[in-house]
Amino acid sequence: TPTRKKEILQMLRIYLKENGKVKKIADITHVHTNTVLYRIQYIESSYGCDLKDYHTQWKFYLALMLYDIKSKKNS
Repeated sequence: TPTRKKEILQMLRIYLKENGKVKKIADITHVHTNTVLYRIQYIESSYGCDLKDYHTQWKFYLALMLYDIKSKKNS
């Protein structure tokens, strides 16, 4: 669903910005730490990746940048 997609993108952005610090992410998003862990696990299982891996983080960072550029062009 669009809401779920937006939620996952937000979590991924914050995860990358905060270097995976679950407590900090939970504070920013106003959810329980278990919810953060669940959403991160959901992303990892959906994409078959490990977000603790630097190269994976870099790929997602670039993908989000491209997504933002494309979104701005379509606005």
